[in-house]
Amino acid sequence: MADERGLPAGWINQSAFSFMTFESDDTDARTIEFGGMHVRLASPRFLLAMKMAAGRLKDHDDIVTLIRHLRITAPEEIVNLTFDVFGEDGVTLTDSRESVLLQAEEMIRLSRQS
Repeated sequence: MADERGLPAGWINQSAFSFMTFESDDTDARTIEFGGMHVRLASPRFLLAMKMAAGRLKDHDDIVTLIRHLRITAPEEIVNLTFDVFGEDGVTLTDSRESVLLQAEEMIRLSRQS
């Protein structure tokens, strides 16, 4: 949208992302019916990428659980997954690969603790 309107890449406030819809290639996502509504549930891999992109301290326990569930052992796998989902120049993922790698290394370390 920014390209179409000639806006800079960082034009949108981070708080607005939760109100935006994004096309995804999450072929492992499931749809359930809940209270008469159809709700799409992200796959564990996409959920991990979303939580890594958000970079919130409150997501650390969830990230560790997802790493264990997915049996990920290499931080580079997390980085590649995150950038595969959101792209190198996406508006959702504002951190550099190096920054995401540092976070992924810490999450892998935490996942190896009891």
